[in-house]
Amino acid sequence: MNTMTLDDRAIALSYSFGQFRPSDRERLISELGTPKGETLFVSALFIYLEIWAKSDWLEYYTIERIGRWIAVSCSGSISEKIRKTAGAKHDPSIANDSIYNRTYQALIDGIKKASTSA
Repeated sequence: MNTMTLDDRAIALSYSFGQFRPSDRERLISELGTPKGETLFVSALFIYLEIWAKSDWLEYYTIERIGRWIAVSCSGSISEKIRKTAGAKHDPSIANDSIYNRTYQALIDGIKKASTSA
């Protein structure tokens, strides 16, 4: 019997965005096909991004790469939902070049770049 809550599952799944190996990407895509999979996927992504957004060691390319993969590998509706949610995370009370704002902008940039090159 699985006693993990949806939040627990999202936290566990968020680690798949860390190294982002092919097996991690397969797990993420597989999760999308499960009941509540889209909710779980999006929650896991934003759990992962919140950690990055509050750190001082951000590699923007890593986040942009995830955005590109989402645009190519996920449905348009999921990509758009993620793009809108990331846009809503922008905090106008802090500088645009802050790590927090740049984290979400990198994800949006990745989605846009993959969408325009397709």
